[in-house]
Formats: sequence, structure tokens, C-alpha cells
Amino acid sequence: MPQSARLRLLILAALIVFLAGTAGYRFAAKRDISNVSELRSFLANKMLAEAQHLPWPHLCRPPEPLRQSGEVRLEPAFAGISFDKPVDVVPHPSEPGSWLVALHQGLILRVGDDGSSAPFADLRQQVTAGAQWGLQALALAPDFAATGVLYVAYTGSEPSDVAPGLTSYVARLTSTDSGRTASVDSLEVLLSESQPGPWAPVECLRFGPDGLLYISWGSGATSARADSLRGALLRIDVTQAGHDGRPYGIPSDNVSLDTELRPEIYARGFRTPWRFSFDRETGELWLGDVGQRRFEEINRILPGRHYGWPLFEGSECRGANCELPDREDPVVTHGGAEMCALIGGFVYRGRSMPKRLGQYIYADSCSGSIWAVDLAAPSPAPRLILPGDSTMQVGSFAEDRDGELYVVESTEAGGRQNQVFRLVARQAQPEAAKTPPLSLAQLGCIGSDGFDDPPFGMLRYQLRAPAWADGARASIFGVGRFKRFYGPQETPRPGTPGLFLKTLSRDERPIETQMLVQRSDATWDAYSYAWNEAGDDALPVQRSEVRQLADGSHWSFRTEDCLGCHSATNQVLLGVTLAQLDVAIGSGETSQLDQLVADGVFHGTIPDGVQPMADWRDESLALNTRARSYLHVHCAPCHRPTGRGAHAGFDLRRSVPLEATGACSVEPGEANRETQGETIATPQPGTLRGAALLERMHSDGPMAMPPGRQRVDPVGVALLEQWLATLEACGDDAPAAP
Repeated sequence: MPQSARLRLLILAALIVFLAGTAGYRFAAKRDISNVSELRSFLANKMLAEAQHLPWPHLCRPPEPLRQSGEVRLEPAFAGISFDKPVDVVPHPSEPGSWLVALHQGLILRVGDDGSSAPFADLRQQVTAGAQWGLQALALAPDFAATGVLYVAYTGSEPSDVAPGLTSYVARLTSTDSGRTASVDSLEVLLSESQPGPWAPVECLRFGPDGLLYISWGSGATSARADSLRGALLRIDVTQAGHDGRPYGIPSDNVSLDTELRPEIYARGFRTPWRFSFDRETGELWLGDVGQRRFEEINRILPGRHYGWPLFEGSECRGANCELPDREDPVVTHGGAEMCALIGGFVYRGRSMPKRLGQYIYADSCSGSIWAVDLAAPSPAPRLILPGDSTMQVGSFAEDRDGELYVVESTEAGGRQNQVFRLVARQAQPEAAKTPPLSLAQLGCIGSDGFDDPPFGMLRYQLRAPAWADGARASIFGVGRFKRFYGPQETPRPGTPGLFLKTLSRDERPIETQMLVQRSDATWDAYSYAWNEAGDDALPVQRSEVRQLADGSHWSFRTEDCLGCHSATNQVLLGVTLAQLDVAIGSGETSQLDQLVADGVFHGTIPDGVQPMADWRDESLALNTRARSYLHVHCAPCHRPTGRGAHAGFDLRRSVPLEATGACSVEPGEANRETQGETIATPQPGTLRGAALLERMHSDGPMAMPPGRQRVDPVGVALLEQWLATLEACGDDAPAAP
């Protein structure tokens, strides 16, 4: 044998010995890599993985980050400085290159393009800030350069005999030093109204081309009273005092003057009109209204029209009586499966994005995705121009003097930066350089034995009580280490980066693979892949859609839903909990948890007191145990103090006594329904289906619970119906048994 060949064999043997000692090889041991070509492929991918800092050698490699696939990109403005939750940004009219930035807590800053920053006005003593209320908006008077007058919208506390309440205010401030600062002593309240709860504040202020101040006011769950400002777009004249002691005038052509409504009202029928704007070229007024769950909408505002809420959401009637005079349908709607909170933007009139000239640019707050639509088209079709990831939540848009647009990141806590970004076109790739998106097989993310086989180098995770998935079975694979534990009922947090797959199948036929990629900056990307009829490969689904399967049924692909939970502030896998992973594997003598620690997947010692999750499908277990397990698996990921549904005010973790969940023996009221806080009411004979929990479980579409499902879970519904029927009082609940 030639010496060069002998040397190659020695090197090959040494590499095999080295790989055999790694955790990655241990998980990939069933894969035959005895031939040299496959070993070379394995080593090439190992080097690729290490270049991406992935902790195990594996063949499955993630696609490019979502943000790199959009036709536009976000470029940090103001030298990339960060803020404490900015909510509204406007250019300073008398200082080119200077802006006013309103912060949620009540501070207004004067910020330069170079990143310089100085306080402009401090309203923190007047503002009461919470999850969705605080300092909301600001608008500079058209003559601000001469008068220094500006207007602010905020929520404050108003003491009462029972407890502090929340009140929405529109107030005027005046700068007396050429627009450098404004003293709180100049604050003059123009409008105020108590809020029915924390979800219906005054929300946006803008001056129109007519020089009048327009104000949007949230409504809450129900229609506002005739003497209320809620649920409406107002228009007032702030250049003069009005009658009846008002510190503003009522325009003579306000359409509500001859009705029973407040004279300030210009249009009505809104739920959460968070942002609106005027097209600087045509003067048209466009408003984005956040729906309750079914639809998000964009409206062209016409005087005197009713935009539907609460009888309509989108163009869909919510009640038995659908007669509503003067109703105006939205121009564009998004289903709740595609978008969770529409943030209205501007009709683009700048130069940096020529393809989008004259189109309306807006966003989804939850995922940070950016959209464009030609509102003048006969059938406006929204286009996703920047896919969402988990790096940011959008709170607002801003427009500079040249018509260029800015995106305001506005995250509660733990967000990436809370910056302001310029929206600019991404340099287009030459057609010859464009490559179609890769399939799962091309990415190396299908095992040698098919969809239910772990891809090379990945580990299968088994769960004790899998969640309902429209009758599909879930196979979960992952590569990544977990670095922290958060108590016996909580989820271990993966170290970064990591890669996880969940493949859903029915009757041994794969339907969808959901891919979660945690990048090195702890942010998530989510991808969805639809399997072909042969079941041997899957192609990416570019946006949420519904497809018909081979058996004639329909399946909804909802990639955006993933990023609602997997965000920069929630760096966990919802199903991979310590209680779920405590499963006997192999011959039954080894615990999956112990094996994960032994293999270095979980760092540290498993906390004491981990109670294995009860399988809610096991009819041999106690009814209460099964029901509480079902609620924990399907509802508690959101309905817990730190979850996405925390605002609903109840905690459905199985460790919480039922009487302490805040979800029992309380009839749903207006505030509860508005915040999706329908409660588990102790049922009376004949009214069981009226319990709000069961209403949601029987519902279809975006109102359906558990979230994301398309089919009703017959076992889960029967279980909870039986359980609710046995409850006489919340105190009857016993601690859930293992």
C-alpha cells in the first residue's frame, strides 16, 4: 500500500475515534457513516455547524435569517441609540436633523440624527404607565416653530372613593425657548374621560391638512355611550375657544353636530385605533384598527361613517342583528392567524423605496413583520416586504420631511434594543444570483428512515402529555444545550444557538414541519414546511395559508403564530418542560431527564420536586388531575403571570389551587371579555355550553382555544365538560396528583 494511502487511512481512523467520543456522534450513532463520501459530508457540515457556533455536529442546517429575505431592511437611526420603550416620534420642525421622541413612562426627549439626546418635557408625575397605557402620542401644532405649542395623549390616575382609576387625557404644552424644552407647568388639559379598564385609552394625535387636530380613542369591548368619546375619531379646532367652556372649538362641518353624539366626533365604530396618518399628497386619512382576535383592519376614514365595532369585526357581523346604518367596510383585513396587532403607518412618498411609492406601509406589532399594500388598487392585496422574527415589536411609524419612513421599536421589557430604524430598500440580487428556497431534504433535515427519523445529529424528545394538534401526531427533534432551570413546573431555557423541529403527521403521512431556530443573539426565527404527497420532502411555506390535503381535509400553516410566543423576551420551548420530559426510555429503567443530564444536554442538576406531567388522555387517572393537566399543557403557556395572556388576569398552571387561578366562579363581564379574560364559570344545569372556557373550545377560527387549532379536540372538550359538571365550588379543587 502506498504511504500516502496509508496516511489517509490513519487520518480517517483518527477522525472516527475523535467523533465517536462526542455527544453529537452519540446522538447520530444509528446513522451509518462507514463510507468515505458520507464521512466527508458529515465533516463538512460539522465545520459549517461550528462556524455557526452550533453545539453539536449535525447535517440539518437552518435557512438564512428571516430578516435577510425581505425586500427592505431596517437601518438604525439616531446613531443606533436605545430608548426606554419609545412610543411616538416626530421631526422637530425648527431644528433640521432633530426629533422629539415620546417614551412610554412620560418623558419626551429631543434627539439628534447624530445620537445626541436631551430632555424636552418630563410628564412622569402626570403619567400612569402600564402594559398598554401611559404616554401614547404627541403632535406638534402646524405653527410650532413660531408658537412652541404641542399636544400629548396620556393616561393618568384619578383618585376615587374605592381605588385609583385610569383616565385618558389630551393636553397642550408650550415651549417658550424656541422648541428646546417645554415645562410641565404649561400643561393644559383639553379633553379627558375615565377608562372602563386598562385597554381603551386615547391612542393617537395628528394634525390634518385642514389644520385641525384629529384624535383617536379606544372603545373597549362594547359600544361607547352617546355622551362618550370612546370608540371614535375626534376632530377639534385648537386655535380657538369654544362654547360651553370648552378650551377648543368644534368645526362647523363635524358630522355629529345634528346627532345625539358628542360634537367632537368625526367618525366612529373603532375598537383600538392605535395609529392613523394623512397621505401628504392626497390628504386621505388612513387608520389601522386592532381587532379583538378575528380581524385586523385598515380603514379609509370618511366623515360621519361607522366602522362597525362592536357589531362588526372586519366585515364580519358578530351578532344576530347586522343592520348598521352608515357602516363603512375596511379596505384591507388580516385574519388573526396572520397578524395579532396591526400598527398603522403611512402612505409612502419618499425616494429610497421606489417599488413602494404611493403604497401604504404598516406592521404587525407582535412579530415585527412589515407589510405594504396599494390601497388605490381595485382589490388591494397586502404584500409582506420584511418577514417578522422575534427581535422586535413595532409600536409606531414616523415620517420625515422627505417622506421617508421610520419604524419605532416599542417592547415592554427584554427587547433587543428599543431603537428607531429607517426603512430602506435592500439591494436587489441579480436574477442569475437568486436561488429558490431550500427544501427540508436539501437542508439535511430529514432522517435516513423518513420523516419520523431524527435527522443526522439531532435528538428525539419524548413528551408525557403532548398537546392536541388537530388530530396529528408530533415528532420533536432538536440540537442544542439547555443552560438553566426555572423550578419544577417550568421550562428549561436553551443556550444559544439551537435548532428544533416538530413534524406533524396523520396516519403515518407527514403534513407539516415547524422549525424553530434560536440565533446567537437569543432571538428566534420560525419556518414552516409543507410535505409533498409522496412524503419524502417538504417545501417552505412563505406565509400563513390554508391548503387541502390528500384526504380532502384542510390544514392551516401559521408561521407567524410561532413568533407570538417565541420572542426575545421568551427564550424557551413551550412543550419541552421538565415535567413533560420525565419519561422512561429504552427498557424503562432510564429516565429521559437523567439521560439528558448525562449526555450534557441539560447543564446542572434537575431541581427537586419535579412532578411528572399527568397524561390528560389517560382515563385511569383522577378526573381533576387530568383536567388540570389539560389546562396546564394547552392554556398555561400563555395564561400565567409571565405569559402572553397575562393581561387576562388568570393563571392556569396546575400548581396553582383552582380558587387562586382567578378563573373560577366569575361570570364574564365587559372588561374580562375585552381582554380575552373569559372565565371558567361554575356551570349551572342546562348552561354548561355557556361556560366561556367551553365556548372557546367549541369555537372556530381565531377565537378558538387552544390557540392555533383548526379542529375541535373531542377528548379535551369531553374531559373539561365532565370536570366542570362535577365542580360545586372552586374550593372543591384538590392538588393535582402526579
